[in-house]
Amino acid sequence: MNISGQTRLRQSRTISLCLLTIAAAGYPATEGRASDTEIPAILQFAAQYHMMTKTEMDKTNAVGKAAKPGSTSLPPPAPKTEKSTTSAWRLNNDKQLLALNQALQASLQRQKRLEQENQRLKKPPLKLDVSGALARGWGALKQQLTLPPLPTEPIRALTRQELNQADIRQDYAAGISLGNEILRMQSEHQQWGIPGDRRTILAGIRDLFAGQARLNPGEVNDALAAVDRQVAASREKMREQQTRTGVAYQASFMQQKGSLTADMGYGYRIDYRGKGKIASDAIIEVAVKEMRVDGKVIQDMDAGGALLSQRLDEFPPVFRDALARLENHGSMTLLVPPDLAYGEAGYPPDIPPGAYMIYQIRISDVFDADTPTLRAKAKSS
Repeated sequence: MNISGQTRLRQSRTISLCLLTIAAAGYPATEGRASDTEIPAILQFAAQYHMMTKTEMDKTNAVGKAAKPGSTSLPPPAPKTEKSTTSAWRLNNDKQLLALNQALQASLQRQKRLEQENQRLKKPPLKLDVSGALARGWGALKQQLTLPPLPTEPIRALTRQELNQADIRQDYAAGISLGNEILRMQSEHQQWGIPGDRRTILAGIRDLFAGQARLNPGEVNDALAAVDRQVAASREKMREQQTRTGVAYQASFMQQKGSLTADMGYGYRIDYRGKGKIASDAIIEVAVKEMRVDGKVIQDMDAGGALLSQRLDEFPPVFRDALARLENHGSMTLLVPPDLAYGEAGYPPDIPPGAYMIYQIRISDVFDADTPTLRAKAKSS
C-alpha cells in the first residue's frame, strides 16, 4: 500500500471514530442498562467483527471517502516507517477500523429503535369503555348462571311400584329429607314467635323450580337476614328468662334437706343410696326421667317401660360422676346447669337455650362385666 492509500485509511478510521463519538453523545444513557444486554461492549465488538462481510467493509470504506473535508480535525499523516508498511500493521489497522465501523452501525440501529419507540409512546392512550365492558360481562355471566325452567306439570301421587325404581326412590327420599328440614325450621321459628305459612313456603319452592322466582337474590337474603335477627333476639330473651328461672330454682333446690353440690358444678340429692357396692367395670341398668325446672317432662323411661344398660365409664361425665355415688338399686335427683346440659343452644323445640335440667335416676340392677355393654329392654310387668 502506498502513502496516499495509508493516509486515506487513517482518515477513514478517524472519521469513523468521530461519527461513533457523535452517535454516542446523542445516545440515551438508559440504553446501556443491563436489561438491554448482558454482554460488555468490547465483547460485542469482537463478536461482530468475525461476522462482518466484504460488502460491509466496502460500505465502511465508502463512508470514509464520502466524509466532507473540514467536518472533523484530522491529524497529519505520520511519516512512513518500515514498521507501518508491514502486513501485520495493516491487518491490525484493518481490524480496528472494521470493529469501529461495526460499533457505529450498531449505535445507529439502537438510536433508530429508540426513535421509533418514542414515536409510539407519543400516541394518545386508548380510551376504554369500562362501564360498557362491565355491563356486557355481567350480562354474559347472568345468562350463564340462569337455570332453565324446570317442568311444571302437576304433582301426582307416586305408586308403590314406581317407588320401587331406584332413581325415583332416591328423588322421593331427597324430597322427604328437604321437607323434614323445612318442618324443623318452621317449628323452631314458631317457638320464637315467628309464624310460618306452609302454603307460602310451597309457593316459593314451586316458583323456584319453575324458574319464576318473584324475589331476586338480594331480596331473598334480606328477608332471611330479618328472620335471623328476630330469632336471635327471641333466643336471647328466652335465655335470659331461663337463667332467671334456673337460678331461682337452684336456690330453692339447695335449701332442701340432703342437697349438695358436686365438684363438677351440678346439684344433687340422694333419695336412696341402695345396697351393694358397684364394681368399676360392672354393667349398670338405669331408668332416667328428664324434666325442665318448670315441670315439663321431656322423657320418662319408667313411664315408657324402657331401661338402659351400659358400663359406668360409658355414661356421660355428669351421670358417671353421679352414679358412682350410689349402690345397687339406689336413686337420686340431679339439678344440672346449662353448661353441663344443653348449653346456650338448647335442644329445640322442647329445651330452650340456657335451660337448667332436672334428672331423676334410678338404678334398676347391676350385672357382671361379661354382660353385653349396651342394651335396652322392656321393663317386666
